[in-house]
Amino acid sequence: MNTNNTTKTKYTANGLIVKRETTLSDIKDLWIKLAKNNVIPIGTTPAFDLKAIYKLIGEKELSLVKTKLAIQAVNMGFKDLSSLPENNVYTQIYLLQQLKERKVKLEKINTRKNENETVILTKVFVESELKKVLADINKIQKEINDFNEKVEFEEK
Repeated sequence: MNTNNTTKTKYTANGLIVKRETTLSDIKDLWIKLAKNNVIPIGTTPAFDLKAIYKLIGEKELSLVKTKLAIQAVNMGFKDLSSLPENNVYTQIYLLQQLKERKVKLEKINTRKNENETVILTKVFVESELKKVLADINKIQKEINDFNEKVEFEEK
């Protein structure tokens, strides 16, 4: 009897592409919602929990990275992610791409207000998140650069 309740979902390459596009659209919509609702009139109850939305964006970005990696794997003829060689940097490449996108989006969040407005995600919050993202970008970029310095390709 199998006591492991985890089930594996199987996707075709086209199914993974649909999943990627849906996730991209979801992330875009969440960033728009966050941007449009960060500055509100004083006394107004926020329509959304923007910190929860920001956290959800991060979760969806990680899902997107995994989906992109799965598309890469299936296009290389692999049946699952565990079949990928251990010495690859595709995960880091896709993470770096998402972190760079996050950096751009964070830089665009309006944290300026008029005297009768308030800001939900403050300048301090946004700058703190930017510092974390930049540290992650630098770390992952170094991992990729180190990998690229060591790996060799032999053309025959």
